[in-house]
Amino acid sequence: MKAAVTLKENYEFRRLYQKGASAVSPVMVLYCRKNRLGHNRLGLVSSTKLGHAVVRNRCRRRLREVYRLETPRLRQGYDIILVARTRTATAPWPELQRQFRRLCRKLDLLEEEPQKVLMIDLKNTGRLARFREKNLEWEKGKCTSFFSCREYLEYCPLDTSKGTGVSCLTKMLNLPLDCTVAVGDEENDIAMLNAAHIGVAVKNATPEVKAAADYVTEHDNNHNAIAEVIERFIL
Repeated sequence: MKAAVTLKENYEFRRLYQKGASAVSPVMVLYCRKNRLGHNRLGLVSSTKLGHAVVRNRCRRRLREVYRLETPRLRQGYDIILVARTRTATAPWPELQRQFRRLCRKLDLLEEEPQKVLMIDLKNTGRLARFREKNLEWEKGKCTSFFSCREYLEYCPLDTSKGTGVSCLTKMLNLPLDCTVAVGDEENDIAMLNAAHIGVAVKNATPEVKAAADYVTEHDNNHNAIAEVIERFIL
């Protein structure tokens, strides 16, 4: 992959700060503005407030690398500035990638992609399992896969799951996670059970779901499992 075309002149940075759109996360700030060049240009900012030269250089290297890895997904024809923050140097790499993608989505910098791929095989579920196994290496760093039932194999973005749904919902409702109870039966529910304060597997859940749960109901999902959960944990 070619090295990123860089912004170098001070007036280019000033113009972007003044007229560009921006989005903020705990690990970086992103500014962007359309140019007329047909390709993107990147500027990196690492203030002396972040620490000595070693820290500042580490911040720039990490921002440059996260930009490089996401370049194939970015819309072209933009000037982009990434500003390092205190946590840029120390944040776990997956978080850095996740926050960069989130800011890019907010500013509409990502090319449109399918949000979900659903594969269905009602006759031979073993084919889905073999397909998934064969492509486990391919999906690393790109997406995540899980079964929502034996006949349904789903592929979703890395930062999309029922677990992130729990987190988003509690923030929207201004509720602490301590108030959450999640109930599930299939593999796609595991992230939700792990995210909630109490994760419950119904009696007829898969073994993997039961292993991830804090509690397994005495009833299955067709015979009052939810009523059991409400009576035990909520009322």
